[in-house]
Amino acid sequence: MRFSHAQADHFRQLHHADEILVLGNAWDVISAKFLERQGYKAIGTTSAGIAAVLGYPDGEVMSIRENCEMVQRITAAVTIPVTADIEAGYGSSLADILASVQQAIKAGAIGVNLEDTTNGELLSVETMADHIAGIKTRCLELNTPLFLNVRTDALLKDEGTNAETLRDAVTRGNSYAEAGADGVFVPDLGDLGQKNISMLVQKLPLPLNIIVNENSRPIPALEQLGVARVSFGPRVMRAMLAYMSQITAELLSRGTSVRLGDHSLSYGEINSLLSTPA
Repeated sequence: MRFSHAQADHFRQLHHADEILVLGNAWDVISAKFLERQGYKAIGTTSAGIAAVLGYPDGEVMSIRENCEMVQRITAAVTIPVTADIEAGYGSSLADILASVQQAIKAGAIGVNLEDTTNGELLSVETMADHIAGIKTRCLELNTPLFLNVRTDALLKDEGTNAETLRDAVTRGNSYAEAGADGVFVPDLGDLGQKNISMLVQKLPLPLNIIVNENSRPIPALEQLGVARVSFGPRVMRAMLAYMSQITAELLSRGTSVRLGDHSLSYGEINSLLSTPA
């Protein structure tokens, strides 16, 4: 697919608008179509979700080819911008990571999310900065102004959010910005409070992306704090699977199927949605 400069520009603008960007996370075509129908302005794929659909655990067990095959299906099915989760880049060398980025671009993505953790270990700040600079140089050569959202896992250490891990997140975020990143994603263990969110917004020079869960502050409150982008990763997919388990457990344990009628979509609704051209 050809790189869409119009979508890339629009996606970049969404990160600098007064209104917070609520990124819908999709793992297949039907989830992406639902998000677009609901009015989401952009979609981010969830690598954990795509991996689960394909029968893999999370953590680069699936190949970048398999990941991007789903990304391509999603970008072909919707009209809104799609940014691809390419985990840590599917390789230890810059050449491997550049090849992964190019596959995502070829699949129609106008942005990527890149992690600074591989095999459970944080990369050095210098190594990650080199990767970021290399990606931006390659994108310049290809005339593909990709939005590079860099995820730091500094707050996902066993000790969670504390003064030391916050300092590390800020140091990394600033270094990644200097290397050319367009946004910083700082996921946490559910312990990132209002004060620390405000501090990150103030000390990071790029749009801040955080992940939301059932305990997060409301979106308008996060917007007031200066958060630029929120996402929910694979959490919606996990919630759907949990609801599926309730339905299937009822059938086996009680022999009834009452839950099948709860909030169920019709055959026609699904077919109609999938028949709508992008």
